[in-house]
Amino acid sequence: MKFFLSDLLEYSRFYILAFAILVLVIGHTINGQWAGDFWEHSAVVRELTSHPFSPKHPQLAVDAPHAFFSPYTLVVALTARSMKWDPVTALSVFGITNFLLLLAGLRLFISTLFPKNRSATLFYSLLFITMLWGKDAWEYSGFFHLKVLGYVLPYPSTFSMALTFITLPIYMLF
Repeated sequence: MKFFLSDLLEYSRFYILAFAILVLVIGHTINGQWAGDFWEHSAVVRELTSHPFSPKHPQLAVDAPHAFFSPYTLVVALTARSMKWDPVTALSVFGITNFLLLLAGLRLFISTLFPKNRSATLFYSLLFITMLWGKDAWEYSGFFHLKVLGYVLPYPSTFSMALTFITLPIYMLF
């Protein structure tokens, strides 16, 4: 219990900022403000939910592969199928999960890389990643600023970034 409280106090700035961003992201998800590639990802999840082992092209009536078929979308689709969720709900839930994984991975990565100044470095890393891209930041997945964060969280690229932050400290141990 003592460790938890000291950890909470040490990282309080990070947790407050992360919570504020989480509230914004949940609000974005609840409002269903989707744009860009989301509908294409949703079509892929719908097709994989219906036919997980023999999917057709999700948008065209052709027997051709699609670039968005991936192990990640298969897991989203199988989860949607087992929970009886529609594709939008499944991607929304995975988006919030991806954000939490991204935060945990960032914390693990920064704590491993900067053990002496980890709390300040973690706070400023999250602050810089989400808010200091400038006025005309690129609106693509992989650029996690507040303008696009809610849109790109359900994407496989966010999951990949979270896994990268989680696995790099493990690699550094060896």
